[in-house]
Amino acid sequence: MNKQLKKENKEVLELKEDAYISRNVSYYNYYPIGTILKDINTDEEIVYLFHYQRIPRCAKMEELYNDSYSVWQFTPKYFDVEDELTINGIKDMLEGFLSKKSRMKEVNKPFIPILEMEYKKLKKQTKKVR
Repeated sequence: MNKQLKKENKEVLELKEDAYISRNVSYYNYYPIGTILKDINTDEEIVYLFHYQRIPRCAKMEELYNDSYSVWQFTPKYFDVEDELTINGIKDMLEGFLSKKSRMKEVNKPFIPILEMEYKKLKKQTKKVR
């Protein structure tokens, strides 16, 4: 994934709470998936993924640039909305998480069904656009 996949416009993102329940997995999105958040203290950038068991989950931007995919927890009160990934950026990120190498990471295993559902939703969304 490269840095060019970030959107150029800094439009304000509306918060949403869409709940998804499938295959006995329950999660929801507080921000749209792919929202880039910036730590107010360290300027570290993360990419919002979803909330699972009421805990927000993200990927670290630095890791994504290095093709390393891990799901992390974060505390939203220390982050501001910065930007969002393009559709292609989100697709690349999800494909990275669903690669054989990333699936084997212990930290990612509980979230694979959620990432698969998000990837399927994204594929349907991009088919409608064409």
